[in-house]
Amino acid sequence: MFTLLVSIFGGTGPRRSATLATSLLAVGFLLCATLLNASHTLDQYGGWKAKPFEATGFFQTHHDGERWWLVTPEGNAFLSLGLNHYHPNWWTREENKEHWNSVFGAQSEWDEDWKEGFKNEAQTDCERLGINTLGYHCETPILQDAPYGPFMPYIRQYRPIEFSLHLRVGAEGYPDFFSPEFADHCDSVAQQQVAPHANDPWILGWAMADVPTMLDSESAWSGVPTWPRVLRNLGNAAPGKLAYVDTMKERYTGIDTFNTTYSTTFANWEELETAVNWRPNTDTNNRAEVADNNAFLRKCVDEYYRQAKEALRRYDTKHLFLGDKLNGNGDAVDVLADVIAKHVDVLLVQYYALWDVQEAAYDRWAALTGGLPLINGDSTYRAITPEMPNPGITIVPDQEARAFRMLEFGEGAFARPDFVGWHICTILDQWQSTPGYESVQKGGLKTPTGDFYPEPENAITFLSSRLYDIGTGQVDSAALKLFSGYKEDTIPTNFTSCCNPIQLAASNEHSGIDLLLERRSDYDLQGLDYHYQLSSDLEQWQNLEVVNEHVVSVSQSNNIQMDMVRTAISSSQLAGASSLFARLGVTQEAPEAWRVRANQRIDQIRKSNFNITVTDKDGAPIKGAKVHVKLDRHKFLWGAVINELWPVSPHLDTYKEIFLRYFNASGFRLALKPKWVGLTNENRAEQMWPWFMENDIYMRGHLLVWDDPKWWPQDMVDVYNDDSLTDKAKGDKLLEMAERHIHYAIPKWDVECWDVMNEPQTNFAIHNLVEGHSFTHWFKLADEVRKQHGLEDVKLYINEFQVLSAILPYALNRPAIYREIIDQMLAEGAPIEGIGFQARIHSGILSPETVYQRLRAFERYNLPLHITEFEIRNKPAKTYTDEEKVKMVNEMMTIYFSHPSVEGMWHWTFCDLPNGNEPFALFKYDGTPFPCGEEWMRTMDEEFNTDLIAITQADGTTLARGFKGDYTITASYGSDTRVVSATLDDDENVVIKFE
Repeated sequence: MFTLLVSIFGGTGPRRSATLATSLLAVGFLLCATLLNASHTLDQYGGWKAKPFEATGFFQTHHDGERWWLVTPEGNAFLSLGLNHYHPNWWTREENKEHWNSVFGAQSEWDEDWKEGFKNEAQTDCERLGINTLGYHCETPILQDAPYGPFMPYIRQYRPIEFSLHLRVGAEGYPDFFSPEFADHCDSVAQQQVAPHANDPWILGWAMADVPTMLDSESAWSGVPTWPRVLRNLGNAAPGKLAYVDTMKERYTGIDTFNTTYSTTFANWEELETAVNWRPNTDTNNRAEVADNNAFLRKCVDEYYRQAKEALRRYDTKHLFLGDKLNGNGDAVDVLADVIAKHVDVLLVQYYALWDVQEAAYDRWAALTGGLPLINGDSTYRAITPEMPNPGITIVPDQEARAFRMLEFGEGAFARPDFVGWHICTILDQWQSTPGYESVQKGGLKTPTGDFYPEPENAITFLSSRLYDIGTGQVDSAALKLFSGYKEDTIPTNFTSCCNPIQLAASNEHSGIDLLLERRSDYDLQGLDYHYQLSSDLEQWQNLEVVNEHVVSVSQSNNIQMDMVRTAISSSQLAGASSLFARLGVTQEAPEAWRVRANQRIDQIRKSNFNITVTDKDGAPIKGAKVHVKLDRHKFLWGAVINELWPVSPHLDTYKEIFLRYFNASGFRLALKPKWVGLTNENRAEQMWPWFMENDIYMRGHLLVWDDPKWWPQDMVDVYNDDSLTDKAKGDKLLEMAERHIHYAIPKWDVECWDVMNEPQTNFAIHNLVEGHSFTHWFKLADEVRKQHGLEDVKLYINEFQVLSAILPYALNRPAIYREIIDQMLAEGAPIEGIGFQARIHSGILSPETVYQRLRAFERYNLPLHITEFEIRNKPAKTYTDEEKVKMVNEMMTIYFSHPSVEGMWHWTFCDLPNGNEPFALFKYDGTPFPCGEEWMRTMDEEFNTDLIAITQADGTTLARGFKGDYTITASYGSDTRVVSATLDDDENVVIKFE
């Protein structure tokens, strides 16, 4: 056994020792990796041949309906597992250069033998670990250029601006890219850096700067300025200064209100334009100033990326554009992701954090970018060693904990549908004895003389062997199983960070710990506002001090309120942070993964863009016009079914007002069913029908056939109970009688669709009495009747209960049975044109992800789906709290809206009865909302609404993204106003002319 372990770890010695448990773990890793690797055939780029796509000769991205993939030049699926920091000078330190000269067989550093040896060392490392990419920080020509490289896919740098964080640039690093000179500069850089490599198939993508300082919050700790601070202090000859003033004009009603914010005395906007160096620094306690800077920064970054990409594409139209490697530990991604996503093919970030914190961030960013593919281009976990008492950030106590965190992150991240790459930070240690690393060290995967740490080595090897299994959801997490003995609550007490911690000196057992608080951001047009709260468990904390001039106060309730704290650190950068946070009561709010995925789908399938142009009477563009874009009516069908008391209710006007605001589809619960023909319910539906038609409400016809005696007219019940008739005679007679309603209802009611039959799994009285498939008969007859009356556009639906919403054991096989019924009917020629799901919830809690997966099982029919009778009812098995009901209302609205086949969702009970017997309704009898109704309205107003204001640019254009539907667009310029109506389905061009 010892011999085997030595062969696995490559030797013995102080850094080769391992516990028996760790050694056995390594054996398990090795055996699993060997078996898994054998099942994967890869192309020369590392692409997975089992999942082929179109080959273009260069790396591309592709979404296969399940997840994003990178695609190799040969056309195979690719997930990028990379390494960073193959800096040749790290192999030439005083403590290791002689060692490497000997290993490489070189006479001196940088001779040809040394270069060949360095390249071979890197290639061997990557093959050993299963690495398939050289990341951003491997920019040495030895690895990227002939004659030694490239030997694997790599990121190549394109740097139109040299303002990476490590350069610590001043104002010179923030050029005025609104000027024509910047476009010329980008072209020159692209010609020099991009053009020579435009045909290199090994380039994964082009990346620009390394975590550049963008925001005031980052400037506070980096000492580097920002674009708003630089450009606003230029003179009026600078286009960037004019762009800044234009932005302020959009945000302030006049120069006086601007002066109030900035304590200035400008007489007019022109005076601000000419003011030079009027405000070199930002008052981070001035919330309005920070918000102004963020708003202007977004325009700056948009222009920077536009110019840089246009120059790149003049010389290279083939490779992916990744943009800057953004600092995920700061605020930049939250503030700028949606702007940058318009220009890049993949979002490239650097983020150091435990997986649960990273996952929450990825969810936030995905919601901003619309689910753009993501690479974490620089991230790792580092363990304390005698040579590295402070190895930087995301510190863990030992190498086993490190391996656990690496595997936990890798498995979690690559299982996401948007995650396509992780590039691990640092191959080689930088010890405390290395000049420049005395205070903070850099922990790599191996020592300065090349000895791998066995635990993280084997974790990465194991991860690389499972990469495509993880990416396709074929394996469960191994991290917790393999590291079952790992304790998460081990907290190092000598932690420091290189990145601006919020430091809290504490008493008692917390003394000496740097508490790094996770921030939660809410972005709006006024900028970012961060809120941090700790519970009253912190009563022992005293003498709170926050570094870098951030303000902290302790309230009477012992909550810590931090005003305008901007930090580049997340909670994960303290080992065991989740356990510590749990003890301290820190609340963290992050969207659930299902919700982020749902919102991505909603943005993709339910939204489009208005491209709006405002001109004068001669067609010349108008700059600075205010454009108000307001959604009047969704394309998606948001419905509510009404009872037959509507026309006689004293609250009818209230009902109508609510309905027209929140619904565009309806139907009647009883009035259109055969049992109620000629009765009061039908008469009242006739009274209400003109109002629905006048307001263009989509009406469902419910229903034509319900094959159970309790839902039949009395004459049919009498026949069914007539013991003098044979079953065949009963069946023939009942079949004929049931056909009456099909002939009667289809021409009578002006509906968009009919539920031809209802609940076939439990209602089949006539069906059991006749020969043949009566279900199919009803559909064929309905088809004939609609054609006779010229109503071919009226769609024919089937409807069933407890399919999507099945919870109790008896119902769990109902989705499969429903599909079997539909399959048989389609095979018999039934013209089923839509599938209905009652979707009523009772007897338990229903997961939205479960509902979505059940919906997906019906995609194969390629038919529209209707959610016909949604509501939440108490049953003996479950009585819901208001909080549970409200939560499920929002979840179900979101998940149904997110599926592309779902055409509409109807709540079954608009309002309660006068006696209060239907509290599961949305609204009470008087029209005031129940909690479920309040949530329906809130969701429609706040989540599924478009009501925005945009300002036209110099070319008279502006873009507005909104939900598909009917709009009122109001353009204002000076004292003049124009109003137009428009419908948004696919992207729509709208021209508004001021005559």
